[in-house]
Amino acid sequence: MMVIDLKQLIHSKQTKLEAFEKIEQGLKQLGFTVSETNDRRPWGGYLLINPEQTALFIENFFADIVLPSWLKDKYLSPKIMLWTPGEILSWQYHNRCHEYWKVVKGPVGVYLSDSDLQPSTLKYLKKDL
Repeated sequence: MMVIDLKQLIHSKQTKLEAFEKIEQGLKQLGFTVSETNDRRPWGGYLLINPEQTALFIENFFADIVLPSWLKDKYLSPKIMLWTPGEILSWQYHNRCHEYWKVVKGPVGVYLSDSDLQPSTLKYLKKDL
C-alpha cells in the first residue's frame, strides 16, 4: 500500500485550486479515480472518490477503524473534504447517515448532537472523529 501524507500536500501559501490539484494528484498516485471535484463551496469543497473504490479508500485512510458489519453492504460516498481556514460548514443532521472523519490538519471545531438541534458548545478536534 502506497501512503501519501496529505499534510505535506497542503500548506498555507497555496491557492484553493492548487490545494485541490495537489490532493487529486496524490489520490491518483494511490490508484484512486476522482469522480467529482467541487471546489466552489464557500467553506472549501471536496473530491469524491469512485464509490467502487470504497474498500481501497478505507484501507488507505481508515485502516484503524472497524466498520459495523451492517455498514459493509451499504452505499458509501468516500470523499476528501477541504475546508478553508475560518470558514464553516452549515449545520447538518442525518437521520440514516453515519460519517467517519479523519482530521489531517487541524484543529477542527465541530458541534456534536444526537438530535437535529445544534448545541451551543463547540468541540475542537485534533484527531479523528
